Amino acid sequence: MRSRQLHNVSEDRETLSRRNKRSKTSLNGHIPIDLLIEIFLKLPVKSIATCRSVSKFWTYVLGRQDFTELFLTKSSSRPQLLFACANDNGYFFFSSNQPQNLDENSSPIAAYPLTHVPKSRDLGPPINGLVSLRGERILKGRIRPVDVSIIYNPSTGESLTLPKTNMTRKKIYTVTSFLGYDPIEKQYKVLSMNMSYEKHPKCEGYQVLTLGTGKLSWRMIKCCLNYQHPLKNSEICINGVLYYLAMVNGSSWPTRAVVCFDIRSEMFNFMEVYRELSYTATLINYNNGKLGMLMGQEAHKTISGICRSFELWVLEDTVKHEWSKHVYLLPPLWKDAVANTRLYFAGMIGTSEIVLFRPDEPLCVFYYNIDRNTIKRVGIRGLEAFKYFRIFLNHVENVKLF
Repeated sequence: MRSRQLHNVSEDRETLSRRNKRSKTSLNGHIPIDLLIEIFLKLPVKSIATCRSVSKFWTYVLGRQDFTELFLTKSSSRPQLLFACANDNGYFFFSSNQPQNLDENSSPIAAYPLTHVPKSRDLGPPINGLVSLRGERILKGRIRPVDVSIIYNPSTGESLTLPKTNMTRKKIYTVTSFLGYDPIEKQYKVLSMNMSYEKHPKCEGYQVLTLGTGKLSWRMIKCCLNYQHPLKNSEICINGVLYYLAMVNGSSWPTRAVVCFDIRSEMFNFMEVYRELSYTATLINYNNGKLGMLMGQEAHKTISGICRSFELWVLEDTVKHEWSKHVYLLPPLWKDAVANTRLYFAGMIGTSEIVLFRPDEPLCVFYYNIDRNTIKRVGIRGLEAFKYFRIFLNHVENVKLF
């Protein structure tokens, strides 16, 4: 019996010794990956960018696809407002919490600074927290800066400069680039379109670049559609399809149309709307999954106090091109609240809140609730130094490494 007790005591000492050894090893940095991921998920996005420089092991953990997806899921549960303020020095990004339960005495929105992109323009909407823009950069082997597309993360300040697109030297071009994402293949792609101006504006030279495939290179693709040119700042990506507005040749004069580009198949198509689109037509993500389109009555590109109603079109069937149409008569308070202010549609929050913004001084946001037929004007604090801005709804933070 005494021999067995001594043997058990010896086993307990060996077990305790092994546990103590494992504990010391953990303190030396070999913490289980699952536990590390759980800890990192509690950190703000800027702290995660800093943690990547601590060690190669942390860089590996923070660059894993499962961590990126978990962080994006967590961020999606608390979407933010993203402000992009422009001046001669490029874009300055700010963010704030998305307002909830607005009332008559709603306080101004506090915008907090994020990052700055120098010498940039032509900003596109965020796709999973990433944006596409254009800027001048010095590429490898070149002395002078060239105009290129850039993928940028407003939350971390990280960027990826894309190679220059292929184009014919004999023609004068401008380039329009849109960023899209395919949730099935989990791939980001950039669609680039060259605009020539020999006689009339014409879109030609369609190219695609896939991110995350090693060496970055543009591929030429074919487009069977005939239209003049895409409209900048009109694009939106929903469930792997990139939608944008384009000018097409009508019977008498050019009109607007909705073009769709499938990110995975890289095929183009027109989305029929069965009515002429006004200058205020704005594509939106309706109820987190459907293509929607907001329009006002006015013949201008902006909305003012004289507008009496909004139209909301929702694409119910992507194959048959079937839309549902909703008309909302604005309350009498609209004219007094907006007056001569020129507003742009920012989109919708949920299925009941239409958001508009004034892009110049004094910067402010308007919320029109279609269920209660109410209008709320909310000021913005923290952007007083800027004279122009754009606002994006439902912005999420992304920690994806390029």
